[in-house]
Amino acid sequence: MNIAYLGLGKMGRNMVERMQEKGHLVLAYDPNKESVERARAVGIKAVDSLPELFPPSRTPRTVWIMVPHTAVDQVLDKIIPLLSPKDTIIDGGNSPYKETIRRAKKLGRKGIRMLDVGVSGGPAGARRGACLMVGGDPEVFDHYETLFQDLAVKQGSLYVGLQGAGHFTKMVHNGIEYGMMQAIAEGFDVLRNAPYEIPLTEVARLYDHGSVIESKLMGWLVSGFDAYGEDLAGITGSAAASGEGLWTVEAAQELEVPVKVIEHALKAREKAKGNRVFKDKSCRSCAISLADTRLHPNMLTIHTSPTPLEDAVYALNTALRDAAGKDVLLLLSGGSALALAAHLDPSLLSSHVTISMLDERYTTDPASSNFAQFAALSIYHTVHARGVQYLDTRPQPVESLDDTERRLDLAFKHWHITHHDGMVIATMGIGDDGHLAGILPFPEDAELFASLFLAEHRCIRGYQTTPNKNPHPKRLTTTLSYLKKHVAHAIVYAVGGAKRTALLALSGTAPIEHVPVRILGTLSHVQIYTDLTLTPPSNIHAHE
Repeated sequence: MNIAYLGLGKMGRNMVERMQEKGHLVLAYDPNKESVERARAVGIKAVDSLPELFPPSRTPRTVWIMVPHTAVDQVLDKIIPLLSPKDTIIDGGNSPYKETIRRAKKLGRKGIRMLDVGVSGGPAGARRGACLMVGGDPEVFDHYETLFQDLAVKQGSLYVGLQGAGHFTKMVHNGIEYGMMQAIAEGFDVLRNAPYEIPLTEVARLYDHGSVIESKLMGWLVSGFDAYGEDLAGITGSAAASGEGLWTVEAAQELEVPVKVIEHALKAREKAKGNRVFKDKSCRSCAISLADTRLHPNMLTIHTSPTPLEDAVYALNTALRDAAGKDVLLLLSGGSALALAAHLDPSLLSSHVTISMLDERYTTDPASSNFAQFAALSIYHTVHARGVQYLDTRPQPVESLDDTERRLDLAFKHWHITHHDGMVIATMGIGDDGHLAGILPFPEDAELFASLFLAEHRCIRGYQTTPNKNPHPKRLTTTLSYLKKHVAHAIVYAVGGAKRTALLALSGTAPIEHVPVRILGTLSHVQIYTDLTLTPPSNIHAHE
């Protein structure tokens, strides 16, 4: 079967490889050039533009889109003019089912057919066989049944109903997953507090061999205990909600169906933000082992490779591509962040992106500010022409440190008010002495440290570093509270042997002056790329 495939992230690239192995002829496209090159490196035929994806010789067309649900409408608007009646679009992402129904009707008025496919199994399933739930016109499904069987594990594909049914079924699947994870978490909380010395890791392993609760989730818990120990050291007591659980609860309310377990699990995740209760950690550990198959919040991963800059740039561009359709605040922390910024894919940056600095020098010389260094890069002028917005952090000549702090604090707050559905992506630096993105430790004054960097009501704080420690001792930096609350994805590029101590300080056993670097473990999703070979502590997930 001839297939035009749009979206070459981990899921898409793996799925295309499987399609090709099954004998399908696939032509693929992704707006991210690095994704295209990585796809070509594994033998995928990929084109450089959307029009090339739809040659006149390939009709009627089959178009599989694999993009975030927030980007589907944007993608459809671009490809509909290139399609013809009797073409078929297959949406393999996770979209709210009502949105899928609306899109199917819109396409139907143009004679274009649509199938919605819920895909479970992550990138590993996409490569080796997934679980597929298909919705749409039954006659259209019949035409593509063999394709779905080729992509699925044995008995892992099912037609579930008319337009929207596939995404509805996947939504409920994820809601059930929430409930199961919460039940596992609560059960192990009881075991942990039992009047016995019960070996939790071995019990989890036992449960996963022949018991009625044997499951992938139990296997992930075993992996979590193996990697982090039974006290789950270094794992925050927070498990984020990805969306489908909430959609399930909302759909159930509309249908007047009680879903107390799923609703409880959803509320537990919301309540767990910032907590360190063991049951929340257990729920978290079920998810922690997903790191190799899909991005998951509250994950700290150190990647050691000979090409850390290339890998970090790829991760940053991927994060921006995955955020397509959303307003994004991209925070750069200077230094290593500027090395990443210089290699950003300009096609991912347009008017929906706002760029600012996460850490800034307070100086009367505008040219020596971190933002000025970013503005000197060629990419600044390229993306400026594409409509990128800026929160300029350069101190003004007549401003005091307090004046600049207040101005920038208000600017950050205004961005969140006007972009309430937006997300924050940050590139962060680790200093040799353990500071994080300009936030310096104050071991001799814990109260000062807390007042400056842990203030819940502040986004930006100005402060004075230790004299003679920095050529610009006055700094403006984003507070830890802001980072922990708002940053959805952090990319860290740490190169050079002097960084080793700071990286190993993430273990939590280092002296107090390394407190800031350990904050990385409390952020939503952190990827650290380094050229150092480390023996990571048990609470750090490392790849080499």
